[in-house]
Amino acid sequence: MSIKHLTISDIEDPSYTSRSLWVLNSGPSSVYELEGTILLSIPGTSGQQQAQALKIPATWLPINLTDSFPKHRILESTDFRAAVRNELLTIVDDKTAQSLLAQKGAKEEQKRLIAEARRIRDAGAARTINDSNVTITRTDGVKDDEEENPVYMSGEDGKEVNVAKAAANGLDVDENGLTPKFVMFAQKVEAGTDINALNALRTRSKFSRREYKYLRDNLKHHPQTVAAIKAKLADMSSKAKARAA
Repeated sequence: MSIKHLTISDIEDPSYTSRSLWVLNSGPSSVYELEGTILLSIPGTSGQQQAQALKIPATWLPINLTDSFPKHRILESTDFRAAVRNELLTIVDDKTAQSLLAQKGAKEEQKRLIAEARRIRDAGAARTINDSNVTITRTDGVKDDEEENPVYMSGEDGKEVNVAKAAANGLDVDENGLTPKFVMFAQKVEAGTDINALNALRTRSKFSRREYKYLRDNLKHHPQTVAAIKAKLADMSSKAKARAA
């Protein structure tokens, strides 16, 4: 499906009348290739000086941020603007959001998110970043004194590293040219159901041709997922031929 991306300027334009503000957690497909829950600091109101946290879970589903805060307060957040600028969040229009929510696997993914939120609440800690125990402060790995509120991706041990180091994590490859991080991901996907595997691929979103082929050849009991992978490989081949023409 075609995804219509919006800019902050688009949603600030007076002609944009939607009350919703839908975003995709696009960390995995950003230049940093980071997966995890994005935590934003939302400024308090005039009568409430303390900022509040807004969490965008690691999922391929669109999230309506106005379910948690009014649009004007989200737009006042420097965290939000930094996340969009660095492509960790992608703004989409209402039509795109509804189309994604109607896709196969969306209900199962929503159930997973609810279960994960319940698990975190019961554990008394709201922090996850897939495949990496780090806390990431700043979206570009560069200290910038002009930006007071960095964007956070939450980790499990409180250890802080910059994004450049985190993005370089796990770059060593095995004899098949695959990183340990990817192999662990593939093993986790293989152990789950077909629809959950498909959702996991949608959430991670960015794979090399080599990684797609590995998944195609190893997900023996995931027909829907393998079909989606084959379609993606065919699309990649078509684009490569078009560029070579």
